[in-house]
Amino acid sequence: MSEDAWKTTLLKLAFPDLADELLNALGNCAEVVTYPADTTLCREGQPGDTFYIIEDGEVAFTMRMEDEDTRLLRVGTRGEFFGEMALLDENYVRSVTAKSLMPTTLLEIEREAFVQLITDAPALAMNLAKMISQRMRENDRKALKEVEAQKREIEDAYAALQRLDEQRNEFLNTMAHELRTPLTSLTGYMQLIRTGLVQGPGLDQTLEKIGSGLDRMVSLINDLFFLQAVDTLEPHFRRVDLTDVLDEVIERARREATEQNIALTLNIATNLPFLTAEYDGLVRAFWHLVDNAMKFSPEGGNVVVSAQRDPHGAIVQISDEGVGIDPDFMPRLFDRFERDEEYEGKFLFGGVGLGMPIVKQIIGLHNGEIAVESERGEGTRFEIFLPLDSRRSTIELNVDDAWFDMPD
Repeated sequence: MSEDAWKTTLLKLAFPDLADELLNALGNCAEVVTYPADTTLCREGQPGDTFYIIEDGEVAFTMRMEDEDTRLLRVGTRGEFFGEMALLDENYVRSVTAKSLMPTTLLEIEREAFVQLITDAPALAMNLAKMISQRMRENDRKALKEVEAQKREIEDAYAALQRLDEQRNEFLNTMAHELRTPLTSLTGYMQLIRTGLVQGPGLDQTLEKIGSGLDRMVSLINDLFFLQAVDTLEPHFRRVDLTDVLDEVIERARREATEQNIALTLNIATNLPFLTAEYDGLVRAFWHLVDNAMKFSPEGGNVVVSAQRDPHGAIVQISDEGVGIDPDFMPRLFDRFERDEEYEGKFLFGGVGLGMPIVKQIIGLHNGEIAVESERGEGTRFEIFLPLDSRRSTIELNVDDAWFDMPD
């Protein structure tokens, strides 16, 4: 292809409605220039008298924002053009900075040559003005869409901030209540012990209640420390017997199950594989699931924990016959500080909304998966898949540092 034909083809991309005769005339005043990478072709705020069409390479278009940061608007490639207003307006000032990202070949038309051309061919100026007008309208439409999108983003961000503020206030109030309640009981029990009014079997029961209240507070503080540190820590993986994990969880839950008259059943397959996992983390995750199942179960209900072998690891299921999960709440189930609070007009167990986020974090750190099935009023079933080897090749820190030891 001759250079003239090549110029005409390229100009046709910029001016598709222009007659071939005018395209040829425009090509006669165009120059082909190749620039090395990282060359500033035109600068924002500076006068300009050149129109460019990209033949080969890439051009980055940037603009300085109000905060003085430079924003990349787009990257132009073959057939794209810019600076067309420079041909019609002698006072034209560049609105963006254009810089080559690699060796780039451009077709350039200077305003002086163009003005001489339109003196002989006025139709060219009319066609170019029409093209520029259409392009400006299209740019206005794009800008309006971008402004509308940014407005929606700001509104969404503002709504999210409002929600976070509401969650923060709600969390602080709930946290204060969750700590105040056992502390008030502990203070009362300690006063009884100091006065000597509690003796014999009553003293043992009182000490047991004090221990239970302390366990509750320490567990809550542990959860807070864990969520605070989990993003910067990795589990300390070792060879883990999943049966031992679940046995410890069930043993810890039996007293509460007895108090609530809940039948707690453990069904563990005999051929469970050993896992490379974080023992304390799994205990914490399954404890929250079992504790949650008991809290939302009616008195006399059943909570079943089962585990079976999988070709690639193990599957653990925790099911209950409780109130189930509201379908509207399900998308927020694993969000921090979120709680399913009411069922049939009755207030459900409060809590601070940390249990399910902790479960998600721990199972995620083990490269595991969580599935949930629930029907309102019929109960809930969690199914957790754990791979044989949960290790990740990034870093290995000890997540034990992220929580206190639970009292026995």
